[in-house]
Amino acid sequence: MPVITSISRPESVTNLKINLIALLCALLVLIVGAIFRAYISQEITALCSISMLIFIIDELESRYFKRSMTSGQLFSWVIFRSANHGRVWIKLLALYFILAMIAFFYWVFPEYHKSMYQTFYMLATRGVPILCGIAIPYFYYVDSKAADAEDGYFHLGQFLLGRLHSLDHNKIFQCLLGWLVKAFFLPLMTGGWIHDFLFFFNLDFQKGPWTFSFASFYDLTYRLIFFIDVLFATVGYLCTLKLFDSQIRSTESTAFGWLVAIVCYPPFWDYVAQGYFAYQNTSWIFWLKDYPVLCILWGCCILALLSIYTLSTICFGLR
Repeated sequence: MPVITSISRPESVTNLKINLIALLCALLVLIVGAIFRAYISQEITALCSISMLIFIIDELESRYFKRSMTSGQLFSWVIFRSANHGRVWIKLLALYFILAMIAFFYWVFPEYHKSMYQTFYMLATRGVPILCGIAIPYFYYVDSKAADAEDGYFHLGQFLLGRLHSLDHNKIFQCLLGWLVKAFFLPLMTGGWIHDFLFFFNLDFQKGPWTFSFASFYDLTYRLIFFIDVLFATVGYLCTLKLFDSQIRSTESTAFGWLVAIVCYPPFWDYVAQGYFAYQNTSWIFWLKDYPVLCILWGCCILALLSIYTLSTICFGLR
């Protein structure tokens, strides 16, 4: 008779408690900034809040998981070697090419000319030049630590230089797909995060904008839940870095996989919603206004389910 061995779940690379601690600290920074908005600008508050989230998660994860000894195969803190100058600049060529192509497509597609993306463009025009500069020492450092230094950037750079021998096409494909994911989702998530951040930053925490009612409680909680969701989503897309051991391992490569992932986001969802869900009034509060007890129960169920949904995003941390 065969021996049945116990099956255990694989060890997680993130920790929910750490992520919740970082979230509380980030929200505390936001509250302090909102209270003292006369002395602290919204830009400084936003930068400190998101930086606090990233720093605490990375610092506590490095201690909790002892990353210096147990990091994955793509990056190792225990490898010590000199960076290859030629290889680093080939990777930088690939990075700058990718950023230029993303900027070109943002300019070409009319969707990205809408006002909802203007905040993202303002941040990008300030941040991309800084990114291009920081990328140089970062690529040198990663090249000296990476277990596989000839990654997708290297092979794409080789392709751009016309060195077509010994190319790993799968690494190039995965590198481009990873950037396509970030190029599509980062403007959406950043725009949503900034929009909700400004709402809470300008909120009077002492008086509040509403008289108390379940509807006002629901609206505020609903907005807070999605603010937390897009906050972690924004951080996740920004921090796909080997330095944090949060790099993209692989990206969905099938058309169907992409379809189910993007159909719920603009501009694709706009066509679906207008065609199938264009009700004159979609507010369930309006439908249940004559049944206050049922209205409260229904709203609490929605908030509870959305909280579970957002917890699944929080679980990813920097990923």
